[in-house]
Amino acid sequence: MISIITCSINPEYQSQLKENIERTIGVPFEYIPFDNRELKYGITRVYNICAEKAIYPNLCFIHEDVKINTPEWGKIIIDKLKEDNTGVIGFAGGTAKLKPCSGWVSLPQFIRQHLIQHVDGEKIPVDENPDKEDFSQVICIDGCCLFSTKKVWKENKFDEENIKGFHIYDLDFSLRISQSKSNYVCNLIDLEHYSVGNFSKEWFDDTISFHNRWSDVLPVYVNTPTLKKQKSQERISERFFIATLMDNKIGDWGYIRKLMINYFIKHPISKKTFILIRQYYDYKRKWIEHGIMQK
Repeated sequence: MISIITCSINPEYQSQLKENIERTIGVPFEYIPFDNRELKYGITRVYNICAEKAIYPNLCFIHEDVKINTPEWGKIIIDKLKEDNTGVIGFAGGTAKLKPCSGWVSLPQFIRQHLIQHVDGEKIPVDENPDKEDFSQVICIDGCCLFSTKKVWKENKFDEENIKGFHIYDLDFSLRISQSKSNYVCNLIDLEHYSVGNFSKEWFDDTISFHNRWSDVLPVYVNTPTLKKQKSQERISERFFIATLMDNKIGDWGYIRKLMINYFIKHPISKKTFILIRQYYDYKRKWIEHGIMQK
């Protein structure tokens, strides 16, 4: 028995999701859509309101632009949630969350995911499961679909105080639960996701805030490597974040400059450092030429 919770801004998508669940879930369920077109609540508030109303012991927080294709998938999820140590189950996540800022992907080698992602009208199967597991243990999980028990949710409610929008809620929720439970990516159920995440100023601000709040806890690993390896991974992740900001033209320019200076001080003699510096000055030149920033 599962309570299905979705934050809706598109009645057509919401109706399609309900029909899909009715056809495929294979267990008793209740459907709790929250029409957020007028209220425009943050997703943490929506999810907490709906979870409080839920009558079943298992919860599914799902985006409305999702389709699940595996018959009787509800039984698979319930069986896993019955295990005492299970925290959150999803379909994309990372086996580590490092200290440098990032989304749920701190580094590519940490990715575990099993889904079909729609990109520009094309279906792209994504399957990152190197150990060929039914469930891959992870730390943080992407929020397109999150399963937990109501008990786990009550002990780790979505953070309405610090997260007001629609970013980072999934990382915060799953990271907090990973401190006492094991989170998993499910490789047994086929899910399609019709939209892709986007990097924006709001994502940037929420990401910085998230990492500030969790700075004393990070990094967190499923399998903790040597200290030397950790330092190497954090250096790569830090460089990746700076490049991401420039690639997506987001973040305060002074903040990017500060990140560059700090990175150069810590890693002055490196080929990758000089590549990043070259990207930085090329990016700055383009911004000046287009009048986006002042010298």
